[in-house]
Amino acid sequence: MNNRAVIDPIPVSLPEEDVLLRFHAKPGDEAAEELIALAKAAAEAARPKAVCRLCPSETRGDIALLDGKEFPFRLLAVNLSRSHKALAYVVTCGTELEAWASGLTDPVEQFWADGIMEMWLHKASAWFTDHIRNTYFAGGKISQMSPGSLKEWPLSQQQDLFALIGEVPEAIGVTLRPSYLMTPFKSISGLAFPAEDGYENCRLCPMANCPGRRAPMDPAYAAEKFGLQL
Repeated sequence: MNNRAVIDPIPVSLPEEDVLLRFHAKPGDEAAEELIALAKAAAEAARPKAVCRLCPSETRGDIALLDGKEFPFRLLAVNLSRSHKALAYVVTCGTELEAWASGLTDPVEQFWADGIMEMWLHKASAWFTDHIRNTYFAGGKISQMSPGSLKEWPLSQQQDLFALIGEVPEAIGVTLRPSYLMTPFKSISGLAFPAEDGYENCRLCPMANCPGRRAPMDPAYAAEKFGLQL
């Protein structure tokens, strides 16, 4: 069975009214007209994509093994201890959208374009999460982790994650910089796995006032389940 899949393009769209709402623009004013024109140009260029690979997983103490490759991180090992599989993935807004944005020279348009690309990535990521939940995990609860989102699984692990998936640049055009950040920048990577306890990175993250926080920090949970002191 082929356990690797490429989705190109991800079938999503970005309504113009969502773009106006993001930037607090009111329909009919001059800024809104310019913003809608920019959103239309972005939509013509946009081609979000994803590549993923389903891997058998097992654990040995504080080591997680994905397709036989060792990941010596307790956080991964604990999260995968009750699962026999995990899905490694990369999702991107697409090289086409980044190329479009890189051609803009007006600072305001560049600011808007950055937000629009982020919205395309969010739309693509939401679609992808629903897709993999139903395709690989029988519609059950899943959790996701990304290298670098917590120090317990550092950003340098991007390299091993990309190797696990295989041929990511060839599949969807996403490459790693020497810093392990991705190009296009509006891309995300990670592991998805079944998690009936509803694991969330946010419960282990001490970052204050994070706009993307989905759950409050939980020191008791971190200590009891992962042996972490927050």
